[in-house]
Amino acid sequence: MDTPVNTPQDSKAEKQQQASDIQAKQAIPTTDIFQESEDDAALMEAYLNQVERPMDFSVGQEVEGEVIKVGGENLFVALGGKSEASMSKDAFVHAGLSIPEVGDRVRAYVTVSRGDQLELGLQMQAGEDVMGAIEDALHSRIPVEARVISRNKGGLEVEIFGKRAFCPVSHIELRFCENPDQYVGQTLTVRVLEVKEGGRKIVVSRKDLLEEEAAKKIEALRDQLVEGAELEGTVTSLMDYGAFVDVGGIEGLVHVSEISHARVDKPAEILQKGQKVKVKILSYQADRDRISLSMKALENDPWETATQELQEGDVRSATVMRLEPFGAFMEIAPGVEGLVHISEISYRHIGHPREALEIGDRHEVKVIRFEPMRKRIGLSLRALEEAPRAEPTPDRPERPSNEGLREGDIMEVTVDKIEPFGVFVVLPEGQRGLVPNVEMGTPRGADHNKMFPAGTKFQAALVQIDSKNNRLRLSRKAVDEAEERAQTREYKKKVAEEEKKGFGTLADLLKGIR
Repeated sequence: MDTPVNTPQDSKAEKQQQASDIQAKQAIPTTDIFQESEDDAALMEAYLNQVERPMDFSVGQEVEGEVIKVGGENLFVALGGKSEASMSKDAFVHAGLSIPEVGDRVRAYVTVSRGDQLELGLQMQAGEDVMGAIEDALHSRIPVEARVISRNKGGLEVEIFGKRAFCPVSHIELRFCENPDQYVGQTLTVRVLEVKEGGRKIVVSRKDLLEEEAAKKIEALRDQLVEGAELEGTVTSLMDYGAFVDVGGIEGLVHVSEISHARVDKPAEILQKGQKVKVKILSYQADRDRISLSMKALENDPWETATQELQEGDVRSATVMRLEPFGAFMEIAPGVEGLVHISEISYRHIGHPREALEIGDRHEVKVIRFEPMRKRIGLSLRALEEAPRAEPTPDRPERPSNEGLREGDIMEVTVDKIEPFGVFVVLPEGQRGLVPNVEMGTPRGADHNKMFPAGTKFQAALVQIDSKNNRLRLSRKAVDEAEERAQTREYKKKVAEEEKKGFGTLADLLKGIR
């Protein structure tokens, strides 16, 4: 057997392959499970050290934390990581709040932040350096207590840390303050807005804090502020146009028309500040934090009751609510109004309802029209009055209005008085009746005062006798129409007779020819 012989070319190729294999092995990372664990532990420790490192806080910053210890005069609050702060118990006592216990969460402001010293407070407290404290309150925006000394033309004079300051009237409440005097002698929480002239001019605001508080409450309430939601609130202020109601940190407006189904002229007549009320959200504009509320929406609709209990012909006691040139609106039940047209106020001529009625008057009225679907009621005062009658005279003695009269009778009547709705006339026997405008047989809008002055006589037909209310209704138009029908019948009769007469003559002629 022959032994293989290595040529110079084979040796060179083998060396290149060996070098390549070595490089490949060097490129593959060495896996060491113990080394890997040590690296992970180091990274974790570095991360934890970073997380637990005390946080940086600035004076005036608002923070929230958990009470971890309550000592003699102070309590201690954990703010996250290794950050802890102390807080005086007196801060809660002065604010009228109960002292928190371990586990409670509190919100406060950073009042001191120097190295490891971190102190919290609900308000800025002054030390020996009063102006320094005021300047700190200005820049840090931490609230301060202000005692109201007096009221002036533009707002309130207050005292903070013994220094006089001014709170403009526009910064006392969320809206314009109607009664600044109520705050004199009180201690308010305010924010310093401006310090000038070395402290001789200090301006503060209570409104700023109220707005921030409202914004926080709005955020918490936002999910509940939807159309149709029913909430309980407190009346905060009353205006002529409505009532403002706090529904948990945000105020909404109950317009005067949404307070009750019954008519309300001034909210203060039925509501008072501080009163608890139930409201329904009609609309909510989130971009403007504006809420429209309704109390009326939670009441039963009085028209539903009226539909069941009211009918035409009923007589009810009603109150005059408002007067218009065309009539008077009267309330016959809470939230249910009807109209007494000017023509239904009295038999005598009325130029304006105020000549016979006053707002607030109560009268008996008769329901003469009831349209529940349209929420309309027609009322009448005149329907409960006795129709006036002509004074008796020797030639026309007084007699019962219906005696001897029959519907359909045609008689000569005399014009007594012209009203916007018709013409009153006197019958031959002294009774008084009405010819409505629609029964006069005149063009629409005709001036009856000129056409039929008092004393004018014309023929009229008695079309209705209302014995119960002693009323007579007549029609001039019916007489004209009856005359036209009579003339038509006479004409047709005459034509028929002429035609008959003509045919007879022709027959006679034919007979003669035969």
